[in-house]
Amino acid sequence: PAEQWPLFKICATILDKKRTRLHLSFDALVADAWSMMLLLQQWQQLYENPQSVISPLESSLQDYVVTEISNKATHNYLI
Repeated sequence: PAEQWPLFKICATILDKKRTRLHLSFDALVADAWSMMLLLQQWQQLYENPQSVISPLESSLQDYVVTEISNKATHNYLI
């Protein structure tokens, strides 16, 4: 339920001395499909190369909200 935090869960099951299985559960209120795909791609990148650097996001939630409000004022918003 949305009123129950956290809206995500990450657990690990140790399979043997060399293998661990991760279990991920994310509520759709936390992230959309694109965001989850990006998160998993970056996680894989760090897993395969722990020394790699993840590029910072180019936009923030504030940028999104400002753009969304601006778009609502346009004719094309509802089209």
